[in-house]
Amino acid sequence: MYAYRFRLLSKTILATAAINIFNPAQAAVLGNINEIFLQSIRNTGTVTPEVARTGALVYLSVYDAINGIDLANNPNQGFEQYFTEIIAPTNASQESAAIAAAQEVLQSLYPEDNAFLDTSFNNLLNTIPDTSSKTIGINWGQSVAQQLLALRSDDGANLSDPYTPNTSIGGFDGSWGSQQYRNVTPFSVGIDLSDFTASSPPELTSYEYAQGLNEVQSLGELHSVTRSADQSQAAKFWQQAGGTSRPTGVAFEIANTYAQSQTLTLQEEARLFGLVSLANIDATIATWQNKALYDFWRPRDAIRSADLDGNPLTTVDSEWEAFRGIGSQGSSPEYTSGQSTFAGAWSTVLRNFNGDNNFDFDLTLDTLGPETVRSFASFSEAAREAGNSRVWLGTHFSFTVDESLKVGENLGQFVFSSQLQPIQPASVPGYSSIVALLMFGGMGMLKIRC
Repeated sequence: MYAYRFRLLSKTILATAAINIFNPAQAAVLGNINEIFLQSIRNTGTVTPEVARTGALVYLSVYDAINGIDLANNPNQGFEQYFTEIIAPTNASQESAAIAAAQEVLQSLYPEDNAFLDTSFNNLLNTIPDTSSKTIGINWGQSVAQQLLALRSDDGANLSDPYTPNTSIGGFDGSWGSQQYRNVTPFSVGIDLSDFTASSPPELTSYEYAQGLNEVQSLGELHSVTRSADQSQAAKFWQQAGGTSRPTGVAFEIANTYAQSQTLTLQEEARLFGLVSLANIDATIATWQNKALYDFWRPRDAIRSADLDGNPLTTVDSEWEAFRGIGSQGSSPEYTSGQSTFAGAWSTVLRNFNGDNNFDFDLTLDTLGPETVRSFASFSEAAREAGNSRVWLGTHFSFTVDESLKVGENLGQFVFSSQLQPIQPASVPGYSSIVALLMFGGMGMLKIRC
């Protein structure tokens, strides 16, 4: 297909300021929602796994709100709902439903950011004419979001799960404040995350391990003379630490880049974001499970303790520091790499949705700001650079990056092939009970899938 080049330039937005929103009739409403969502993530300093979960709650609520209205008007065509089979109000505004669903999720999760969210979403809603269709859409979107928030309220994301540092040779002897995400209930219907368990890392005494350690010891060192200027820029470009959209936010930035270059219906665009969000959150949970399983040390500790690994091909450097920063090596076990797994997942979903891996685009991210633009000719090229950047940053081994990308790709393929699928007209789904019945003064009702 025709290769588009589209530049997504980060907006400079004060944390206390509202985003100026264009008319949804003239601009992509989901693009505007995406900007508000990611800015709220920056405002609140949300951590990487929580960004993925929040994104899933936002975009699956938005998807069901939009898609439900489509199904009410065209019940034998379109796509499956995610968590509801909806008899929706046929005269509801899809734009206002989407906005209201996103607002309901974000204000429920981030009440400390309500001033920003109120102003931004109200600005967006004010661009839609005040009609009964708008009001019905708002009520509908809020109700759908409330149902999903209730269904996910005890999914394990808020449980206490303190990490005990592993002081053995090869273990991660650091702090890990989000370990509970290893036990979060997956979002994809029918997924078994044991299918996405990574192969074991190489033995410390192996040649493969020595290759990986020697590579990152050279390329990922704070003042490396072997790392190129381009590799240094890429390492910082993809870093996405606190105060940014985080590594899991990158999935939505690139999805939005792609969506804005295409001619998609609102339903199609909602499905795209829904699929990306499912791959992103379940890649996160799978990664956290792999990290907990293998509990592997980071390059900084590995290099500083290379005299204890039993490998004659490694060399100790007791003062080695990563390009990430002095004393900084990453806040979770090394194996597997979150960034690489996320990238494998979102790139696979986007490649499948596009029908082609080739897609020319320019990208900016928060860490280096809008002045730094990196260009890619395909989704996989961007994903590979995202993974490799962790070696250049000094936080991961290349064997970890390779395995993590593979896990993410497999998971992304599962999501695209099994979730939010086209409706088969001859197939009528069965339901064992009506779990919830919400009335909107004649607008419709909601049935929860059992």
